[in-house]
Amino acid sequence: MSGNEAHLPELVPVLSRGKHRGPRQGACFMELASYLAGERWSDQPACTHPLLAALARDVNDYSSDPVGDRADR
Repeated sequence: MSGNEAHLPELVPVLSRGKHRGPRQGACFMELASYLAGERWSDQPACTHPLLAALARDVNDYSSDPVGDRADR
């Protein structure tokens, strides 16, 4: 391992495209927001204005997933 690689704690969901059942399967940006805010797992958290949440979901869904597309999404 080089000094430039970072390791996330196991409990933090990894950002990826699409909807996820829970943090172990990854998280879209808004699911991560709900997780960090201590809310129920959702891509529509109460802590975020609905317009900003919609924009974040669109950006997330059109972004590329560095891990590659997975069939389980």
